[in-house]
Amino acid sequence: MTDFKKIIAGGLGAAVGIAALICLAVVLVPPSVPRDAPPPFAGLSGEFSVFDSPKPVPGLAFADAEGADAVKTTIGRKVVLLNVWATWCGPCVVEMPTLDRLQAEMGGEAFEVVAVSLDRDGAEAVRPFLAAHGLNELGIYLGSFQGLAPLNIQGLPATYLFDRQGRLVGSLSGPAEWDSAAAKALIRFYRDRP
Repeated sequence: MTDFKKIIAGGLGAAVGIAALICLAVVLVPPSVPRDAPPPFAGLSGEFSVFDSPKPVPGLAFADAEGADAVKTTIGRKVVLLNVWATWCGPCVVEMPTLDRLQAEMGGEAFEVVAVSLDRDGAEAVRPFLAAHGLNELGIYLGSFQGLAPLNIQGLPATYLFDRQGRLVGSLSGPAEWDSAAAKALIRFYRDRP
């Protein structure tokens, strides 16, 4: 082999080696995530969707077990994970214990799980359901598709995360493990922000 061919072959070998290192780096090094981005979280049906900017949700209406306006006592006072469910919804029934455990562990002055039932019989249906399933940490909140229309609910369960200013920051359709480490990291991200 002539010197010229050796130089060309060596150059091609080096180029292939560099290209392989670049490909390996692309695969092994995760893309950078902005420092102010929330940690990722996914439910059984897809990713938790974070909005580009938090947005107010005017016209939202739901009540507590006594029929009093619960929007004023929950949204805008703390970080709220608002879950829309019903006793007749199979995936909701499976998901409820995870919400109860999340409320037990993280609920307090800075965060609350607000599980809003769409049951027609209201508290008369919800109270025995919660008792029968040992769900002792969740409060009773009642709503209707009309009162929750500003959320554009596509199916049940549906979950919405509000920041402490009462703005909607993201949502998830379908069931999820809300007591998982990833879900708690997402909640902490918003709970611990000023």
